[in-house]
Amino acid sequence: MQKNIAKTIMDADTMSPESIQARLDELQKELIRKANSKQNYDAIADEIFTLHEQKSQSEADTGSASPSCRTSSEVSNPKSPNSTKASFES
Repeated sequence: MQKNIAKTIMDADTMSPESIQARLDELQKELIRKANSKQNYDAIADEIFTLHEQKSQSEADTGSASPSCRTSSEVSNPKSPNSTKASFES
């Protein structure tokens, strides 16, 4: 179990958010199968948790966390197609 978690951590360091998500999808299906057959799924749950953290970190590192996240230049530049227009009225 510990070897699987260690391998997941090592692999996740080099995986893209998309490949991490693909692995998460596989693990979630496996977790459901084990839970339905009343088998122990602690190791799978630990791996899912670890991958989820790695995916979040990877998305934060690459800036792909959400398309709704905007840089300060996009917010402050009203001519930018992605800018948020703010009006201040007295």
